[in-house]
Amino acid sequence: MFQRIIHDWNLWRFLRLGIAIILLFYGINGQDNFLIFITLILFYQTIFNVGCFGGSCTVPQPKNKEELK
Repeated sequence: MFQRIIHDWNLWRFLRLGIAIILLFYGINGQDNFLIFITLILFYQTIFNVGCFGGSCTVPQPKNKEELK
């Protein structure tokens, strides 16, 4: 799990982290619990490099080339 946190950092992952920090600041400043909750989800996705919970947003890959037609 530690390897997943420290590896594969790219521009988009840093951008998500920056957005999460800004949103957390605004959520705490405005005392908006919903924004803080959404920001924590964004932090989780950024730190562990996941896109969706449980991988439910992935498109299944075809097993052979005949399925592409």
